[in-house]
Amino acid sequence: MASYLRIGGAPAPSPARVADIRDAIDLSDPALATTFGERARGEVVTLTERLLAETRAGDLGACAPLLGHIEERLHGLNPSALRTRRGMAGWFDSRKKRLKAFRAAFTSASATMAETAGAIGDQGAGVTRRSRALEVLWAETRTAITELDAYVVAGVERLGHDASQDADHPLTGRLASLVVLRNTAIRQLPLVRMTQNADCELPDRLKSLAEAASTWRAAWREGLGLDRKRPRKIVPDQIGLMRDRDALIAVLEGVRRDLSAAATRRAQAMTRMEKVAESVRRAAPKA
Repeated sequence: MASYLRIGGAPAPSPARVADIRDAIDLSDPALATTFGERARGEVVTLTERLLAETRAGDLGACAPLLGHIEERLHGLNPSALRTRRGMAGWFDSRKKRLKAFRAAFTSASATMAETAGAIGDQGAGVTRRSRALEVLWAETRTAITELDAYVVAGVERLGHDASQDADHPLTGRLASLVVLRNTAIRQLPLVRMTQNADCELPDRLKSLAEAASTWRAAWREGLGLDRKRPRKIVPDQIGLMRDRDALIAVLEGVRRDLSAAATRRAQAMTRMEKVAESVRRAAPKA
């Protein structure tokens, strides 16, 4: 009976379901060695692979170039460009022309950055969708494991109720292999939680970046006199513009760190999930 011990992690099968399976077992059927619990076995194997595939789809590598694009445009908008040049260069300098050129650069960069921030926000929404999909698969896998448990318990009870059966009955080996399979597959469930936990804060963090970018655009539009139909005559506050830009850069850097940390944790979980999936494939008895 030691070979039938099942590790925890799934609800116990209902006694009624166990009884239905147990009463339908014909110990004289030689096919039990390959077909008993086959539907439940196949479902567990399939769901293990689906969990792995869905987790792989959660890679957020596309965020890095998007963040880099915003950061590059921000660094290209240095308020020091508005500063009056000294010496001979200042003789031919025009504050009005510098402001006009800087406004044009900001307007161009702002438009593309808004699109990029929107794309980053979509990545965050994708994280939420994938987490929900994983949650559904997680629940389905646990249910499938409980169903497989019902077959194992029913088989053990059926063998135990017939004292005339030899310990080497074909069903004995089948049950042992099913237990190995389910004990391996159930290790995938906490790893799914690891991947979900790794990404759980990212949607809000990516959303906060989009909000920070919007706040920056509004502040700079006002600071550059572009907050009306016709640009206002204004002497921009270079220190204030720099402060607003650096605040957005700080948010970008924070998001980048969070993405890197989440990617590391997800990769660790993924490596373990791939090993579990491979072990399930090896452990799965063939019909």
